[in-house]
Amino acid sequence: MKKIIILVLINIMVYGYTLGQVKKPVIMIVPSNAWCKSKNYWTEYNNQGTIEGIPDYTKAFEDIESNVNGVIVKLEKIMIARGFTMINLNSKLDAIKKQTAEDNMTSSSTSSSKMAENPLDKIRNTAKADIIMYLEWKVNNIGGKKSVTFTISAIDSYTDQPTGAGATGTGPQDFSSEVPELLEQAVLSYIDDFNTLLQVYFQDILDNGRKITLRVKTWEDATVNFETEYEGKELREIIDNWIASNTVNKSYSTGNASENMNVFESVRIPTLTENGKGNDATQFATKLKKFLNAPPYNIVCKLIPQGQGKATLVLGAK
Repeated sequence: MKKIIILVLINIMVYGYTLGQVKKPVIMIVPSNAWCKSKNYWTEYNNQGTIEGIPDYTKAFEDIESNVNGVIVKLEKIMIARGFTMINLNSKLDAIKKQTAEDNMTSSSTSSSKMAENPLDKIRNTAKADIIMYLEWKVNNIGGKKSVTFTISAIDSYTDQPTGAGATGTGPQDFSSEVPELLEQAVLSYIDDFNTLLQVYFQDILDNGRKITLRVKTWEDATVNFETEYEGKELREIIDNWIASNTVNKSYSTGNASENMNVFESVRIPTLTENGKGNDATQFATKLKKFLNAPPYNIVCKLIPQGQGKATLVLGAK
């Protein structure tokens, strides 16, 4: 009997240790677009001639009445208590401010072609989070009692695709608690189910690779295109074979294709590079760039990062 009890205790300890070793995603919490728009924390920027709107997180944090900092910090503490690594949005915004001002527009030295990095992509690329956790909330005030109604959802920061994890609810009414505490009371009943769905999604990434999008194109004045042949094979086939050999289970799909452009979507890349660092679209495209730089191709390429999950490789010039 004593042996049985000892074996049971050992199994429980091993199981608990295994759960503790489960790799969890790195998360950054941000106010949702809908919340930012409703509070007028919104700005516009010029994306290659097109005016687009994005959340103005800095304005939200500077407005004390927004409660955004306290709400995010409170939710971060809840997630940290459950073993997740959190990246604080406000800290990353400060880090970006301190960096040397960068021009969002990049152009080839031999071509007038230009591409821009979305300001949100810059935040994500600096944060290096696996998951973006969108949060919106509303304070209800009935008869002097307050409560918070919230919605949280999670997207893959590499692909902008939903993870399937989400929750919405309303917390208990309270006379005296501040908004962050009201949010905590509302979230606690839902967060564990949310985290379970989030972990299922992230485990798929660990098992099958994370998804990125890679666009390979040529400058207008390039002397090479995807129909150019090397040792009897068109460049299109050479690049396709390389991607097949460097993805997890050869998993990817092809999008738009022409003699001057090829788009590869849902490209499943290993989560780590050969040297053990976190992998992303830029790392993957850099590897392809080195392959094309080498003989017999000797193709000069320009790499344009576009956030963690997207990159463009332009052939024919820098």
